[in-house]
Amino acid sequence: MVSITPQAVRQALIDMSGRFRGPGGAAAVLKDGELVDTYVWGYADMDKGVLMESTTPLPICSISKQMLCATLHDLNENPPSEMVAKGEFKKRVQLEMSTLLHPGIVKDTGLTVDHLCDNQSGIRDYWALGTLFGARPVTHYSISKHNTLALDALKSFQFEPGNGYSYANTNFNILARLIERVTGREIGDLIAERVFERAGMKTAKLIPDASKRPGPGTGYEGDELRGYLPAENNIEWAGDAGIVASLEDMIAYEKYFDQHWTQSSSWAQSAGTTVPFKSGGKSGYRMGLVHWDVQDVPVIGHSGGLRGYKLNRLYAPSHRLSIVVMQNHMANAVTASEYVMGKLLAKPEVVKPASIKPSELWAGAYLDDESKLSIVIVSNESSITISMIGGSETIPLTSNTTAQSTGIHASIVADTLHIFRPMANFTAAARRIKQSPTGVPDPNLARVQGSYRCDEIGSTVEFVGEGGILYASFDGFMGRGPPHLMRYLGEDVWLMACPRGMDAPAPGDWTIVVHRHENGDVEGVTIGCWLARKLEFKRI
Repeated sequence: MVSITPQAVRQALIDMSGRFRGPGGAAAVLKDGELVDTYVWGYADMDKGVLMESTTPLPICSISKQMLCATLHDLNENPPSEMVAKGEFKKRVQLEMSTLLHPGIVKDTGLTVDHLCDNQSGIRDYWALGTLFGARPVTHYSISKHNTLALDALKSFQFEPGNGYSYANTNFNILARLIERVTGREIGDLIAERVFERAGMKTAKLIPDASKRPGPGTGYEGDELRGYLPAENNIEWAGDAGIVASLEDMIAYEKYFDQHWTQSSSWAQSAGTTVPFKSGGKSGYRMGLVHWDVQDVPVIGHSGGLRGYKLNRLYAPSHRLSIVVMQNHMANAVTASEYVMGKLLAKPEVVKPASIKPSELWAGAYLDDESKLSIVIVSNESSITISMIGGSETIPLTSNTTAQSTGIHASIVADTLHIFRPMANFTAAARRIKQSPTGVPDPNLARVQGSYRCDEIGSTVEFVGEGGILYASFDGFMGRGPPHLMRYLGEDVWLMACPRGMDAPAPGDWTIVVHRHENGDVEGVTIGCWLARKLEFKRI
């Protein structure tokens, strides 16, 4: 067994803070449920000169999801006395779905509460949909004003419930609203009672309005090259995120989690075993926890992100090792915590593989006709970079026509790109998009311009432009959104840039596929991104 000393932990945390630079942060390492050491650095507020402290409250964002699931589990195992005679709690939550959601996603669809907890529902992400709802990055999202409208827009699935994985904040928004309906209480009070108090998280709170964080400090966008700017957030969330906690609170939570891990019937143990997909295959998400490997060591945990904040907590069961990283800037907290773990377990840094020259077939743009998602490939030395799920992923080559990482397997055969994402149970055979010699879509540009409506979500999009450039603007229940630049990929396929959204990270590029009548006139478009796929807009 590896010996983890306070000196080794302190040095690993110092090294990490220097590699993942930014205004400030706080981190801790625990072993066997006991604190080994902490390290706090930098500023909570650079303009006011307020230092970061272990008691500084920070939004833990999507780390909140596991605490919501822990609350649901406890309500089912230990329901309030007045509810015992009314039947199993989770079954009551299941029945309540039909009163909250559109019949299209609850009537005879097989959708369950567990699908929501495990991100296997097939429901689109509502923060991604915010772009199509007409929101701007700093638009105020109100639970009381907007949430019912957002849920009413969910009328179909991206995939059959239980047969795929797609990260959707919507799942946990729905869970929280269902729990509130069944109990008649606010979800923040329930989480405080069943998680915060029991874990000893003395200052943790659920504060739905992201613009009203308590205590000194702010989050920062930008980097050292472009500078740091205070981040503005105006969304409300309660369930999918919304919890504010300090490093001291998270240390208490890690101790609590480790205690639960050693109890066979606990929530932590339930969340520690994933549920396979209907068609087979191992999933990688269970009850608000991601399952992955760090240099061949299985870990469970979750990251959190909001504009100006990046956080991560992970737990390695085989070592009973906990690592928490909390930052008020946008450096990758997942990679930071993995770096610390590698240092503490004496794992060597990944050795660069032998050079493999990529086939000339790789580079280009592709379209998966089933999901209507585009995939852009760039060839590198011994690797390829795939842009598909909102950001780019660099995948090492295993031969000149195959590439593989933990999260994605890819191969190229002539003009067909084969993709398999094990965690999502997603398979694609994408065809190469033929590009025009000049890269400019003229004379098709003028025919694409105009307005289109998606009846499913009640939004319209308008395409305008000239000189080979198109812009897309959305109108919906959240207002009139900003113009988004579009980039022509070839044939009738475009990318719409969305580098900033209501949530962070933003949805990234959206694929727009144009559909035409036989005479060449445009009849409609399909718009989608990884988090919100395949929405049909018809010309008005």
